[in-house]
Amino acid sequence: MNHQRHRDRRDFQPACPGCCLDLIQQDPLAFTKLVDSGCEGLAELADTHSSLVQAQLLRAAAKEPMVDPNQAGAHRFVAWMGSLRSSPRVARSLPVASAVAVGLARAKQRKQPHARLGWENHVLQKIATHVDEATADLWCDIALLAAASRDHVAAAGIRARIEKHAKRRVTVWARSLEWLLVVGPQLGGFDIAITMALAERHSSVRGALMRSTKSDVLEVQQRAEGIRALSRGSGPLEVKLLDTVVGALDARRHTFPRPLDAPSSTWLASHDLEDQIRGAVSKTLPDFKDFVDTSGGLEEEQLTATLLQQLVQRLSQVSDTGHWVQADSPDIELASRQVTKKEESTTGADIGIVVDVQASGQLRMRWGDLVQVKKADALIPSRPRRDAWRIHRNQLHKLLEHSPTAAYWLILGDGDLLVVPAKYLAAMSNATERQADHLLVRRCDVRHVAVPLAHYLTDLIVGMWLGGNDEATLSAAEGRTPGNRPRQVLGITVTVPRREDNQPFRLHG
Repeated sequence: MNHQRHRDRRDFQPACPGCCLDLIQQDPLAFTKLVDSGCEGLAELADTHSSLVQAQLLRAAAKEPMVDPNQAGAHRFVAWMGSLRSSPRVARSLPVASAVAVGLARAKQRKQPHARLGWENHVLQKIATHVDEATADLWCDIALLAAASRDHVAAAGIRARIEKHAKRRVTVWARSLEWLLVVGPQLGGFDIAITMALAERHSSVRGALMRSTKSDVLEVQQRAEGIRALSRGSGPLEVKLLDTVVGALDARRHTFPRPLDAPSSTWLASHDLEDQIRGAVSKTLPDFKDFVDTSGGLEEEQLTATLLQQLVQRLSQVSDTGHWVQADSPDIELASRQVTKKEESTTGADIGIVVDVQASGQLRMRWGDLVQVKKADALIPSRPRRDAWRIHRNQLHKLLEHSPTAAYWLILGDGDLLVVPAKYLAAMSNATERQADHLLVRRCDVRHVAVPLAHYLTDLIVGMWLGGNDEATLSAAEGRTPGNRPRQVLGITVTVPRREDNQPFRLHG
């Protein structure tokens, strides 16, 4: 019997639930395949093995974002719910999961009122009347909160609504706790503070938290144990909650604690902000190393685009975390764009960096710089497995013609990254045989002059040590110079409000 064909009741056979159970027990990936196929047998299986099906749905939810109503297409969990002919029956077997699906569908409908929503409409038509309305409303707000991560004014209103809902309907929060623990990381840990506050006063939440520590779903179990560990600390609840939020903030910093406070390293004059940016950039590298480990054979252009995307994502989290502690904390966003295919034929650099500073009555400047990205021979199958890079001499000198402070980002075989001044490589080139088109640079040649990416971007680029504000450099960095257009342009905007009472500068994107 082929489960992939069970999309309606005509294909369903009485033995299907048992077959589904056998498949799930034999193959960890079988459940996702059955969900994607719209298998009716899972609906029947939920009648007798609801906890098993619920655990499998939670595992699937932990592996991919499920509370972003801006994403294209329906989440597989919502699509499966909408495809079932026995949807009301599933709503009885899996009441919380069904309410979650309805809430996600409503959020998608509110965020995209004019879009053609297929499975979401099926869920709203077939399941909405069979689920707990308060639970569905809670999950609609949770999905809307995920969509408002960049709009802090809207997010503040949604958070307030969720907190009010949780206090009035504590049992709803308790019943939804496993699902909240799964999606919590997708919301910046918003669930932690509310769960701790409710567990302090309500036995239903404490009981749900205790049960979650014994969950078969690892993500649920670990986060539940973490919240209980935080709650068991001595002291008032307010102090515990503050410790939790501050801990999340400190985790994004590059170094903590700082027993001896030194002068700020940039004109921003803000230790916290500089360190959060530096820490976010540092934490991008493990993600990039994982990507290189599986995809290091890709072209340098693709590796560069992935690295910039990960930088943008990590730095956006700095702003989200800061707003937990201070409502008017800075927004930090980097924007990257890729040049058109027509422009690629004239590419000179891989990355153009443009920094735009606007400080009312104090500072106003734009400057740019150029970056060339090279991956090690170890990542090129046809070359020796070594941390060495082939630098095109003509490309190197062309880069320096447009920016004397241009840099090379050298990707190591393990995915780590070194930043080296282009003029240092030019000095090596000048001292070696110049008849060859390439300069071979080994790791031992640059290990003393190289700096980490976090130091380069924060202290040197944002700190104004590197880059030029002349028209030639800016034109090249922005992609306006024929024959030297970068493949990617990284824009950094620094907006500084008018300073009062010697308050530090703030970064805004």
